[in-house]
Amino acid sequence: MKNILKTTLLLILISLLAFSLTACNKNKNDEKAILSVGNAKVPTDVFAFYLDETMQFKGSDYSEEQAIADAEVLATRYIKINTEFNRRNAALSSSEKAEIATDVNNNWNVYKKYYEKIGVSKETLTKVMTSDKYAEKLTTLVYGKGGENEKSLDSQKAYYNENYIAFKVINAYLTGEKEEDDATIKTFQDLKAKIKDDVTIDTVNAEYLTSLGENPDSEMDITVMKKGSELYTEDFFNKVHALNNGEITIITSEDFIFLVQKIDGSSLFNTYQSTILAAMAGDDFKTYVDGLYKEDTVSSNASMEKSCYNTIEKAKFK
Repeated sequence: MKNILKTTLLLILISLLAFSLTACNKNKNDEKAILSVGNAKVPTDVFAFYLDETMQFKGSDYSEEQAIADAEVLATRYIKINTEFNRRNAALSSSEKAEIATDVNNNWNVYKKYYEKIGVSKETLTKVMTSDKYAEKLTTLVYGKGGENEKSLDSQKAYYNENYIAFKVINAYLTGEKEEDDATIKTFQDLKAKIKDDVTIDTVNAEYLTSLGENPDSEMDITVMKKGSELYTEDFFNKVHALNNGEITIITSEDFIFLVQKIDGSSLFNTYQSTILAAMAGDDFKTYVDGLYKEDTVSSNASMEKSCYNTIEKAKFK
């Protein structure tokens, strides 16, 4: 009898342990959903992705309860965005789908081992990034021409001109050694002086890179930067923004030197219009999404959420 009891208890413990370790790897067809919005179930792997997102910013005053609550908000928006996108019979273009596939591959190649530990698969990334693209398209439908919260084309262009810069740039690293850095600065001053008449920044860039043993393209890429981006400093943005189109300057920071030419970015407006609308909408879009399908009850499985949290917490320190 004692042996039977021990065996039974052991089986129960094994069962509980298995649940704990696989709470973020539940089959998508499981009857119990980690989170439900009306009749729609949030896949457990998707919830794990959003929970991991919230936990990345976890500080000493950021509790487990708050991390889960914030993940619930993100997962609920995921369902509402997908539902609204489909309700409007919207669709993604082939180029947008290709962009998603590229982003998924890039992220998976870098974070595959970690994602697998928390129950996030390549398919999960596709789900999440597809929903992100849905959100971008919905922003255009809501705030673009003919949308219920339409923002005028003039206001969009004004926002673009105020908050975006387009430029071509040649850069080099400053080592902190005075003689070496002085030589680099002199080189950049000489390059700047050559740019006139038929000699373009593309020409001097090719000359500079060739001198370093590199094989440059015949034409440089145009970089578009939003104010506040981490791509370059705020000081860099302000100095380039203040230039006239076509004007060239040299900008130095603590570690880098830049030879920059401001480009007229008006022709690029259409390329970035959906991004501009998203930036202009800001938190208004989140409020808009949160207001959708208010009649749908949101319910969660606390034990599954906690197990998922523990799985991610454990993976973070391995």
